[in-house]
Amino acid sequence: MSTKLIFFCLALAACAPASTEPDGVEAETPSDSLAVYLDHVPIAVRDLEAAQATFRALGFTLKPGRLHANTLDNAHAKFRDGTELELITADEPQDDVAAGYLDFLEAGDGGAYLALAVDSMDALERRLQVRGHPLSVIRGKAVAWVAIEPPGPLAYLFFVDVAKRVQDPPEILTHSNTARALHAVWLAADDFVAERSLLTSFGVDAEGEPISLPPLDGVGRRVALHS
Repeated sequence: MSTKLIFFCLALAACAPASTEPDGVEAETPSDSLAVYLDHVPIAVRDLEAAQATFRALGFTLKPGRLHANTLDNAHAKFRDGTELELITADEPQDDVAAGYLDFLEAGDGGAYLALAVDSMDALERRLQVRGHPLSVIRGKAVAWVAIEPPGPLAYLFFVDVAKRVQDPPEILTHSNTARALHAVWLAADDFVAERSLLTSFGVDAEGEPISLPPLDGVGRRVALHS
C-alpha cells in the first residue's frame, strides 16, 4: 500500500492529479495514442452505513453497491461526466484486494486508491509492460481494468476502460449539493518521480504548472489530464 495521501476536489454547479518506471530504467514509449481521464477515488471507510449517512447529509445521492465474495461492500456518488466517489469497506482479508483495504484502514478512513480511465486498454498495457510493471488484468464484456501490483510507488493506481463506464439514470447523477463532477485529485508525498515518468509516457505534460501551498509549507504542481 502506497503512503501517498489522496484528496479530491468536486466541481459544483457554479484542481488535476499531480504526477513508472523502476529506478534506472529508460523505456521507449509505444507510438500509439492514449487518452487518460480522471475516473474515481475509492474512499476506504470502517463503517459503510455511517459513511453513507454522512455523505447523504452533505447532499450526495448514493447508488447502492453490493457485497462482494471477498467481503468488499460499497456505495457510489456518481456524476454526469462519468466520474465518481466510491465508499468502500472490507470485513475480512479474503484476497489481496480486501487485505489492501484493511491494511489501509488501520491508519483511518480516507482515499485509498486512484482510478484513471483510458480510451485504449491495449495501449495502456503496452506502456506499462515495456516499463516492467507487474500488472493485474481483468478484461471482460462488462468490466475491464488494469492495476499496478505492489511493491512500488504506483501500487495505489489502477485503470478502467472509459468505454465501459456504466450509464446511470439522471436521478442517480443529481445531487442536492449541486456537485456535478470529480474535478481534481490532490496527491501528497515526498516526491512524484514515478508519477511524472508514467504520465509523460501517456503524453501528459507531467511537469505541470507550479502552485503555492502555504498551508502545507510546500509547493505543488497542477497537472492536467485529458478532458
